[in-house]
Amino acid sequence: MYIIPIPASMEYNSRRKSPATGKRFMPACRCLVWGVIVAISGGLVGCGGSEGPHERPEGEAPLKQFTVLYGHYLANNRGKPPKDVAQLKAFAKTVDVKKFGVDDLERAFVSPRDGQPYVLATQAAGVPDPSRPGVIAYEQTGKGGRRFIAFSTTAVEEVDAARFAELVPLRK
Repeated sequence: MYIIPIPASMEYNSRRKSPATGKRFMPACRCLVWGVIVAISGGLVGCGGSEGPHERPEGEAPLKQFTVLYGHYLANNRGKPPKDVAQLKAFAKTVDVKKFGVDDLERAFVSPRDGQPYVLATQAAGVPDPSRPGVIAYEQTGKGGRRFIAFSTTAVEEVDAARFAELVPLRK
């Protein structure tokens, strides 16, 4: 395990100390989970260009907010994903979702394009691998034969039926 030293001023509930330095440390897996949270938060803020504000396609923003809540859930549950959308929603009700850019909690769980709740894809526990992003959620029906899907990297993409079947081969 890699050891990443942290300043004593940072709040961390562990009393573990590095055998080499004797200082408190944060396990690398915890740092990776926080890295995912930072990436998710950064994805909502984005980088500004000279072209003005970027308009997202209809229905993309709520799924992006869903991925932020998902990432926050992972960070607070040692990388273990929620078993279903109800568990994620129950967790989201216990935190201040406004600080994650979520104005309306109910809206973040329902696609405005088809009016149906998002489907949470089955995920393995642990920190998502950015080199092989998996699908974490998707629209049930979508619009015009296309659906939005959300990846573990927080990217949201609109795909056709063929690409969807390739990315989400085993659906309930």
